[in-house]
Amino acid sequence: MNTETLHEILALDSLIGFLTWFDRAYLQLTQLGKQGELEPSDRILFLGNWMERTGFIVPRTKYGQERMLYFQNKYERWVLADQFLLHHPELAKAINEFKTSAL
Repeated sequence: MNTETLHEILALDSLIGFLTWFDRAYLQLTQLGKQGELEPSDRILFLGNWMERTGFIVPRTKYGQERMLYFQNKYERWVLADQFLLHHPELAKAINEFKTSAL
């Protein structure tokens, strides 16, 4: 995966909270070229493959004055990040299927 894809995976995870701390650290180290012998986790590969397969583009985000994360929806309105999966049920379904298959 290229550096831009790794950055997009981190940005998406900021909205959905799917990756572990280790996954996020791995992505950041990889962007710096310091991941060593480590391989990406199944969660990282899942998000990267899903984004590539669907052509998903992470929306713009911002932090409000109250330090809450917002994303810009398709109507260009700012919505709290905790509602992201409600606006993207296809991703929510894919994540649930991934979690179910991992059991």
